This record gives sequence, C-alpha cells and structure tokens, in this order.
Amino acid sequence: MGQSQIVEGRQKEKQKEDLLSLNSDLAEFDKMPSFMSTDLLTRVAIDREKQRLYIWFAEDKDGKVLQKPYLGMPYRFLNFALKDLEGIAIVENASFFISHGKVDDILEGTKGSNSPTALDKVNFLSLLVKMDHEKHSLFQVNFYNKPYIPLAKDSPEYAAQLREARKCYDRLEVAMSQSKRTPESISQPLHDELISSHKVEVPIQTLEMQRRETAKPSEQVEREIKKEQPVSKQQVQEEPELSYFDRLVAENKRQLNERRSNEK
Repeated sequence: MGQSQIVEGRQKEKQKEDLLSLNSDLAEFDKMPSFMSTDLLTRVAIDREKQRLYIWFAEDKDGKVLQKPYLGMPYRFLNFALKDLEGIAIVENASFFISHGKVDDILEGTKGSNSPTALDKVNFLSLLVKMDHEKHSLFQVNFYNKPYIPLAKDSPEYAAQLREARKCYDRLEVAMSQSKRTPESISQPLHDELISSHKVEVPIQTLEMQRRETAKPSEQVEREIKKEQPVSKQQVQEEPELSYFDRLVAENKRQLNERRSNEK
C-alpha cells in the first residue's frame, strides 16, 4: 500500500468519525439501525420507536448535493416520518436490481455512472430512497461508484457490497411495512439543519407539529383554564330520593316539632 493510500485511508476514517458524531446530542442514533455510503456522502438511521427516518447528506455551500466527497465536507441533517417513505431500490449500473414501493421514476435523479459496462461487471451499485416530499425526495447511498474501474460480479468485493446493500434494503423494507400498520408517533420530530455555520430556517415538520407551534397563546390559556376549572353543580350526582318509610318518619318529626312549639 502506497503512502497516498494510507493518508487517504486515515482521512476517510476521520471523516467517518465526524459523520457518526453529528447530532449525537439530539438522539441515541448509535442504538438505531443505520448505514452509510462507502464514499461517506450519505448516512441513514431508522427510529422504529418514533417512526422516523433520519438522513444526513453532504452538500456544498450553495446547497447542492455533493457527488464527489472531500475531507471536511458539510452535511445537512433531515428527518422524515417513516410513513413518507414511498419507495426503495437497489440500482446496479443503470437498471434495477430489486425494488419496493413507488419507484417508477426513481432512476431519473440517480447520481452515478451510466457508462457502458459488460454484463459481468459493475461500475455503479447504490441504494436509492424515495421520500414523499416536494424538495427532498430522493437520496442515494452508494456502495460502489467507480465508473473507470468496473467490478467483476464474481469477485468477493462485489459479493460483500451487494450483501451490505441488501441488508440495508431489507431494513428499510421492514420499516416501510411496519409504518403502514403503526399510528404516527406523537413525539416531536427533530429539527433539520445544515451541519455548518447556520441552521435551516424552515425545517421539515409534520402538519401536526406546525399546528402545535402556531397555536395562539390565548388558545393555550383557554385550554389551561378549562383543565383547572372545578366540576359544576350539574356534574355532581344528586342525592337519592327518600323512601316512603323515610318520608313518614320525617313527616312525624315535623308534626311533633310543630306541636311542641304550639304548646310553648
């Protein structure tokens, strides 16, 4: 191994450590099923408890998604409800290897090589994640992206990369199926941000979260007053009606008291 390869390996490990440490104060991401691309451009974590999907992806200062990694590249952190996961697919070269969900147009935004490749070789292997969102709808997790160094399909490296891609695909497929049967979590989603010098002004949030944040103070006070208001007289259960015998006793006592008063 040459000196340049050693340096590159160390730089990649440093970048990996930085990526794994991002937003560690917001949640225990290390305890969630997660994976990242081999080029460290993308990272995904699945929060089964809160039914959310967390995604980090590298972008430049202009907000464009990076296609080539470099040391110290900034990341944007986004989070979505799992129910907004529309489709997933493993793409090999320029065609589907396996897919699930709505993936008809998933290849259109693929960032990778479409160079001609022999049938027994691969120059591009990636897991694509499609979200139901107007701006951030497609995320790409690369497992192999070397257009000028095709990888033989009968090689151990190809088998290892495909095995890892399938494992990540299976995790997302299970999460996708479970999200259709599980009510949406009431927990507040984590804020989205660019891991750089500024925060995103308009985070991706559910409509329910937006409704809570925009509630008027008067409405909140009114809810608190209603919560603390004592039970009204109408809500108090009335005393049971006296029996016939009890009424006779009461009437006799009343007459006796009147007679005593008259005698005085």
